[in-house]
Amino acid sequence: VYDIVYQSQEAAFATLKGGVSWSKVVSAASLALTKGLLDKGFVQGSVDELVSARVASTFQPHGLGHSLGLDTHDVMCPGTDEMFPGMVMTIEPGVYFIPLLLEQARKHPTNSKFYNWSKIDQYMDIGGVRIEDDVVVTKDGFDFSCCLRDPLKIWKLFDR
Repeated sequence: VYDIVYQSQEAAFATLKGGVSWSKVVSAASLALTKGLLDKGFVQGSVDELVSARVASTFQPHGLGHSLGLDTHDVMCPGTDEMFPGMVMTIEPGVYFIPLLLEQARKHPTNSKFYNWSKIDQYMDIGGVRIEDDVVVTKDGFDFSCCLRDPLKIWKLFDR
């Protein structure tokens, strides 16, 4: 599950830079999340069907992130969602196994078929995974200084 969330965040980072719309960043992360859920067997169907049905939102019911400033959830410039250099953003994708949301999805008359319920049921006890990092938008990307994030490098720490 961490890998799915990590790839979603990486897709957001690959898109993030000054002049790009926040909605484009969100779309890239959501597409990666959808593909990850499909690749790992949590959902089934075509990527287009899954995106159209907004299946990923069952697992990530919150937004991808928000701007940071004087207020924890600073608003972006009114009337635009364009990123600009110097903005500080939090990028925080997640995959959660929330009983209420999954039960609603299980009962959905058209979307229930997209979920692999036997696989999902095996993960209900983990709750979920979120990776949250704060970045400064630059004209060519972002400035990021954080802790270790790469899953392979994290596992190497435990192989001592």
